Amino acid sequence: MHFLVATTWAALYAVAYGYWPALRRMTRSTAGAVGVGLLFGPVVWCTMRLIVLPLLGAHSPIVLWTFLAMVATCRTRRARSG
Repeated sequence: MHFLVATTWAALYAVAYGYWPALRRMTRSTAGAVGVGLLFGPVVWCTMRLIVLPLLGAHSPIVLWTFLAMVATCRTRRARSG
């Protein structure tokens, strides 16, 4: 199941990359690719957590607050190192 979900998200990204010139421009540099990944990752996580898993009847132990705490931790670490 995990492989199918991961492959589906990768395929969606590949299709978007093929049809969206702005995405290709953004990912030409390493910084742009990291930025796109930092946006795409949370979109995937939120979509899975808030839409797909509830539709499948699965109960995930990770809640939105856990995700927000992870984001806050990353921002705090980045602020300290920068």
